[in-house]
Amino acid sequence: MAAIPRVREGSVELYTEPTVSVVCELSVGVGWMPTPHNYVVQGGVVADLAQNTRVAPSVALNLSSPAFPSVGALLGLGLGSRRRPDFYLGASLRVLHPVLVNGGVVWQYIAHLPPGVQVGQPAASAGFAQSLSFSYTGRWFWGLSYAP
Repeated sequence: MAAIPRVREGSVELYTEPTVSVVCELSVGVGWMPTPHNYVVQGGVVADLAQNTRVAPSVALNLSSPAFPSVGALLGLGLGSRRRPDFYLGASLRVLHPVLVNGGVVWQYIAHLPPGVQVGQPAASAGFAQSLSFSYTGRWFWGLSYAP
């Protein structure tokens, strides 16, 4: 009987945590950005009534690594001008647990003057402002958001 090797019987249980490659959070916030142009004709001259800074609410998806959740990417949608949405793409930094500081590019629906026309020049007609072309243009923004 001495030639029979000893064999252990039983089971080994191993518990691990699930791995997550990306942490996704939904946040609600407010962003500061340049105001889209608001061209009008005043006294026969082209004028821009836009103010320096515009504040707008937004909803964003924040994506970060579970190893370093303080820094992440931001993809969002906000209330824009002329009944068009603003689109956000940028980075987020978690300064406190529910608060994020965001920065990046916002695409706004902006009016464009015809080639050769500048603010302060005489307008071709009184209805000049109604015939402007519009398109989405990228501009910088920064903002604060809340992600519980």
